[in-house]
This record gives sequence, C-alpha cells and structure tokens, in this order.
Amino acid sequence: EQLDKTFSQMSPNKKIQDKGIKIVLSVFILLRKYKERRKTWVQAAGHAGSFVEGNKKGTVLKKYSLQEEECYKELMQDNLMRAVPRFFQTVEIDGEKYMELCCCLSDFKTPSIMDIKTG
Repeated sequence: EQLDKTFSQMSPNKKIQDKGIKIVLSVFILLRKYKERRKTWVQAAGHAGSFVEGNKKGTVLKKYSLQEEECYKELMQDNLMRAVPRFFQTVEIDGEKYMELCCCLSDFKTPSIMDIKTG
C-alpha cells in the first residue's frame, strides 16, 4: 500500500522511469511474504502441540510415543511404507522426545489435507 501511495505522488516522467523499480520492489515484497508464510506452521485441528517444524528441510517433529515409534519402524519394513510418512529417527530437543518424520506437505505450494481414520 505504501509503495502504491508513493508511486501515485510522482510526476508522469518520473513514473515511467520508476515503473521498473516498482515492479522489482513488488516482486521482492511478494517473495519475502511468501517465504515468511512458508515458515509459518498452522495446525487446524488434532492434538495441539503434537507437531513442530523439523530442523531439516522436508521434515516434521511429532511428539514421541513408544507405541507409535514401534509402529513406524515396523511400517518402514513393510509394503505400506509408501502410504505413511517416512520415519527417520527419534530426537530429543530441550528434554522433549520427538519422532522425526517426512513432512508430506513440503512439496506442495498450498497444501490441504484430510486425515481419515478407519477401523
């Protein structure tokens, strides 16, 4: 908004010269906002605080559960491994244990997912 206000106050000749600068600045601002948005973690539902962003690109940290860890380890040796997030390891951060998993959303630009339980 500030950029548009400043641009509208310029003389016509100055506007022509500075149009390229405005485009470059607009793209820069857009890219910066996009990068900031990509860093934002939003959990819409489920158990709040169960997930945090992973330390490595494309990973997520899920609060540790022995039963779940054993299940992931077993699934990594099964044909179903392609249907679940990849389990990498268990890590401890500030005294809290987490399971490091592949983030299924990291390759998408605007991901939306639905978690359906069966059984």
